[in-house]
Amino acid sequence: MEILVIFILLFSTIKSGIAYRNDGVFKEVKVGLVVNLGSIEGKIFKTSFSLALSDFYRINNGYETRVALSSRDSQGDLLIALDA
Repeated sequence: MEILVIFILLFSTIKSGIAYRNDGVFKEVKVGLVVNLGSIEGKIFKTSFSLALSDFYRINNGYETRVALSSRDSQGDLLIALDA
């Protein structure tokens, strides 16, 4: 149940913005991640997500879209997760 809530919150908090580099413009997509960082599953999920993004952009460095990961600790409380 907690993982389902996390995924719903993750995909409902996608916002986009524009950021500028010296050699051009790239689009930044802000993704919010709300997990219980006190649990092992939450720590694994946050680390896995960060590593997956890092690996993706290392292999596909020509992409002009960048995902900016912002995480928040739900402290195991669903109301805090919903408030995020």
